This record gives sequence, C-alpha cells and structure tokens, in this order.
Amino acid sequence: MASPAASAIGPVPAAAISGLDLVVLLGLLHVWGLVVGIDAANDDVLSGLDWARRRLHVGTRLYALLMLGATVVVWLPFAVGSYPFFGTGPVGGSRRVIVPIAVGGLLVGSGWYFVGGLLTTLRSSVTLRRATVTDAGAVEGGLVAVSGRVAPLREPLEAPLTGCDAVWYQLTATTLRADDAEDRAGGAADSLLRSVLTYSTDPPRLLADRRTPFAIETDTGRVVVDPAAAACRLERTASNRIAADERPPEPLASRLREAADFETSDRDQCYREAVLAVGDTVTVLGVADSADGRGSIAVTDDWHTDFIVAPGSNREVARALRETIGGCALAAVVLIGSGTALLWWIAGHSLP
Repeated sequence: MASPAASAIGPVPAAAISGLDLVVLLGLLHVWGLVVGIDAANDDVLSGLDWARRRLHVGTRLYALLMLGATVVVWLPFAVGSYPFFGTGPVGGSRRVIVPIAVGGLLVGSGWYFVGGLLTTLRSSVTLRRATVTDAGAVEGGLVAVSGRVAPLREPLEAPLTGCDAVWYQLTATTLRADDAEDRAGGAADSLLRSVLTYSTDPPRLLADRRTPFAIETDTGRVVVDPAAAACRLERTASNRIAADERPPEPLASRLREAADFETSDRDQCYREAVLAVGDTVTVLGVADSADGRGSIAVTDDWHTDFIVAPGSNREVARALRETIGGCALAAVVLIGSGTALLWWIAGHSLP
C-alpha cells in the first residue's frame, strides 16, 4: 500500500538503497554535523527572523534532532529517484541544479526549525494551563503563574538605547550592507526599490543579556523572581541605526565597551533593544519555593518544567502562545511542503 506522502507527491519507484545513496547520505550527515556544531558554538549568533527570535526557544539537542529529520527528508527523494547531476533531471546540468537543491534544503530545514518552535511553545502553553494562577501575595509552592508589576530588588539596570530603569535587557547588533546607490538622488519609489534590491544584513549578534533578580508586586504583596535561567520572551522596544563614522551615544557606548566579543566595523550597525522595565506588567511561569516563608520563583532541577518570564498579563501571555503555535504550524506546513515538493520534482518524480 502506498504511503500518504508517496500518493501526494506521485508514484515512487521501488528501488533498493545503493552504495551511491549511502555516500550521499554520509555527505549530508557531515553537513548536518557542521550546522549543529556551528549552532552550538555560536550562542551569540541569532536567527535572522525577528518574529522567531523573540518567540521561539529551541535548545541545541532538539535543534540537532530536528535537523537530522530535515536531512533525511532532503536525502529521501534522490535515494528513491535519480540524481540530477548528469543532466537527467528537469533542471539540467550539475551547475544549474545546485541552487534549487540548496533552496529546497533551506526551506525544509527552516520548516523543521518551526516544528521545534511549535513543540516547545505547545509545551509552554500546556504548562501555563496546568499552573495555578496565584496572586503575588499568596504564593505557597508548586507550579504557579504570577502576574504583577516589576519592582527592583537592587540598583536597576540602565537600558542601552532607551536609558530606562530595567531588570532585564537584551542588546543585539546587525551589520548592514548597502551599495553607493543609496546615496544617489531619487524619489521615494526609487529609494524603496534600491533598499529592496541592494540592502542585505548579516545574522544579528547578541551583545548583551543582562538580568537581575526582581519582585512581582500586587496590592496584596510580592514574590521574588530570580530570572538567571529563565526563558526570555521580551518584545523589542527600540532600535537605532549608527553610521560607521558615527560615535554611539551613551549608554549604548558603555555597553559596547563591556561586550568582550564586540568588533568594530567600517559598515553601519543597527542596534536593537528588548527590555523588561521597572513598573511593567509581567507574568512569570515557574515553580515556587516557600521554604523561606516569603515565596520565590527560580530555576529547578525539573527539566520538563518551563521557567518563563514574559511581559503582559496571564491572559495576554496565553494569547501570545496560541498565536505563536498557529504561526509555527503555518510556517512549518508551507516551508516543509514547498521544499519537499521542489526536491521531489528535481529528483525526477512527477507532481500531481
């Protein structure tokens, strides 16, 4: 009986796995190891998609497993079909086929990344539903969700772009590239077209992630939160483009001097800030400990329990999680479906 995937793509020839197939799979596994290794070694390199960067938290182990699945999906059409490197496929010779194969692989890999975002966000949503919604002054213990105002327990941090008092901020930098056509005179339409055609970015880098213990206050009391190991769902609050020959203003300049891995560049930089400011409404999902008689929320040894700090009320955070689940599901279906269809077509399979 044909599998659903095979019937959706077209008839798949029954052929045994050959030695060439194993060699190709081994080569793809080397690429998989390289990609996972780069991800594990470059914690300061972030996803270029701002929406995903602010909402998805996919760990290295899950990322490695997802990319392994993507590798098999990329390899399978050619293992059961034909290799188009000898001019036998619909695209043509080996040089012309490299680009569409790379595009298909990128689509499939991106789709599997969103599958990971779907799984982790779904887990967070289920955990939030299981948690006891508790007032800050009535925290006793166990899995809780607490909402209230942010209050500092010590000297607050100074946000690098807005300069506001904060208990948590993240600073990212993106190196910008643009050709000299940007400086030529022209109308608004010409300027927009030049931006679209000539403007590109490097992957954003995390320059600073500073956080300090804080309290959640309500009219009935407070609960202490240590966010050292919490997953961050901060929204971007400010951005600033600094020209290559321009000196960054304070306090941004001080934060850049503190970043040990920061390198100066002869190109424009765009700095972005995400901040949890003093006085903001925040929701914390985690395990509370009332052994000290006051109640506090911090990381535990329970690896399958989420510890999340997110701006907004409990209802707003639950809605944001649902929206993220829907966005990840849609992105995964579109990306994996289109990438898989492209690869099966390149491998010589007929599409419906």
